[in-house]
Amino acid sequence: MLKIDASQGDLFYENIDAALAQLVRALGGAQRVGHALRPDKSPEDAGKWLQNCLDDGKRDTLHPAQLMLILRMGKKAGVH
Repeated sequence: MLKIDASQGDLFYENIDAALAQLVRALGGAQRVGHALRPDKSPEDAGKWLQNCLDDGKRDTLHPAQLMLILRMGKKAGVH
């Protein structure tokens, strides 16, 4: 019988923001990942900034290089 890891994210997501939010959670949360992307901000402020970037209703966005960094972090951590 095939056992499915409960900690694994969904296979399909409604949009890219939902997939990225799951990846951020798997990498330790918005504060940790946000601070890696924006070391000039405090972890709390960087986390809020990243959450805003992943919210369609907010104006903040990720630069393509920041998106690639998140994806590389996920690959390095074995998330995907």
